[in-house]
Amino acid sequence: MPAGGATRRTVLVVAGPVGPADLPRLIARLDELVAAQPCHPGLVVSCDVAAVYPVDIGTIDVLARLHLHARRRDIQLELRGAGTQLRELLGLAGLVAGPGSGHDGGLVLAEERGQPEEREEALGIQEVSHPHDPSA
Repeated sequence: MPAGGATRRTVLVVAGPVGPADLPRLIARLDELVAAQPCHPGLVVSCDVAAVYPVDIGTIDVLARLHLHARRRDIQLELRGAGTQLRELLGLAGLVAGPGSGHDGGLVLAEERGQPEEREEALGIQEVSHPHDPSA
């Protein structure tokens, strides 16, 4: 980490359809960004994926491999702007880091600053009471 404990960040923008053929280009771009840093340990690369569409298993594979490459270089890769479909697929694939950790090997899904957390209201839950229950 740099002096003063501040985290150094840089941004990698990924847009459009992403598939296996794009991986070498993305790895090369990540390496360029890292090489531009004077001392990269502790560097966080924010990978802006807001413009990635469509999202499919090929997209997940590329992001997982890019994440693995970053980890091997001691770089933390976090995803910014991930849409609902991308978040769900990453979760189903088991590629999301635990809450607030970022150190358990999974991808970190960065919360956007100034944006409320998106949560869906739980549906389909009904309270059942028994006729002989005094609290009913």
